[in-house]
Amino acid sequence: MVQLDQMGRPAINTVFNNQTHEKFDRDAFNRAQPTEQVALGYRDHAQAVLTALGAADPAGDAALLFPDVLTFQTGNTAASSMAAD
Repeated sequence: MVQLDQMGRPAINTVFNNQTHEKFDRDAFNRAQPTEQVALGYRDHAQAVLTALGAADPAGDAALLFPDVLTFQTGNTAASSMAAD
């Protein structure tokens, strides 16, 4: 079985994976397991993009974004980790 797509945080693949005109990097990202993303260079690339965009802490931001997984706490009634307190 081959993984064709993955969904973590919305728009991560769309925003950060545009290195090739044919978008082959997006396909490769979709096939990669989250545990492989850092070793495959996706965090480093995101850091470079964030640096180019003038982020205050590109390394820290990239570390929060990769690996691209949704985290949750069972028993938490908040809609998402970004819900207002």
